[in-house]
Amino acid sequence: MKVKELLLTGLLVLLCAMPNVAMAADATVTHSYTFESATQENPYYTVPETLEEGGKTYTLTSVEYEMKAHREPVTVVRTIVTGDPNDYPKEITETVDGASRTLTAQTPTWATGESRTVMQEYASESEVPQSLTVDGVRLPLVSVTAGTKTEAFSAPAVFQTSNPASKLYAIGDTVVTVGDGPLWDGWQAMMAEYLGLSGSSYTLTGGSWDGDFQQEGDNYTRMAIYTGTRQTPVWTATYQTEPEYTAEITYTDSQYPDGLYEMEAVATYTIQDTGSALETILKVGAGVLVVALAAAALIFMLRKKNNKKTDEESEV
Repeated sequence: MKVKELLLTGLLVLLCAMPNVAMAADATVTHSYTFESATQENPYYTVPETLEEGGKTYTLTSVEYEMKAHREPVTVVRTIVTGDPNDYPKEITETVDGASRTLTAQTPTWATGESRTVMQEYASESEVPQSLTVDGVRLPLVSVTAGTKTEAFSAPAVFQTSNPASKLYAIGDTVVTVGDGPLWDGWQAMMAEYLGLSGSSYTLTGGSWDGDFQQEGDNYTRMAIYTGTRQTPVWTATYQTEPEYTAEITYTDSQYPDGLYEMEAVATYTIQDTGSALETILKVGAGVLVVALAAAALIFMLRKKNNKKTDEESEV
């Protein structure tokens, strides 16, 4: 009975020692690494394959990722005004936290302004400039159109007479009879020749006296003013600004369009030392076995001695 108790005691000692051996032989540690990632869906961080801690070397067994914070992407909004909706900065450079970042323009929505138009007339085509500046705005030449325009004109004429009461007046070398005004039958043709108005460009429409008689020696002079219209050549130049396009353009960090995620890589390391574990188990098992055998031998010897003494007493 004593032998069984000793053997059970040794086995219990062995079982109690094995968890400690296993814990010492298969220890696990974790280590966290903080990093920034452009995405939280498939982050990646180069975790060290081994870890030295407490004089022991641990081997990486797994990595899990956790998101700690999210920073919005770097954006800049600029008002762009241009004459061509395709002519605007597609990229800009901004300094953020001391680092230079390239920002890419998002597709703009343009608001179209009105163009400014100015038309100017010139007496000859050679006088037409290639641009005009109006109120500080340069307007380039768009087109030139040749044509004519009707203008009003007036011209003086000098009549002479020897008798102010007479209706006879000399105009140049021709004597005419006039009424209350310097007009008579056929006056347009005569006065056009007198005034040197040649061709069909001029049309006389009326005439009137300009003041009273002025005596000059034995003769008297009187001024008349003739009015009419004339057709003159004209070159009409059109100047026009390009229509202005305005947009609030948003520029976003091209490297991190979704912003940056602050991630944490939690790495698990395990130390595997099967040789030391087996050695420890064998040593503990052998020690327990030796103790159990020694106890059994001692019990056996004591029991044998006790039996021999009993036999001697019975013979007496």
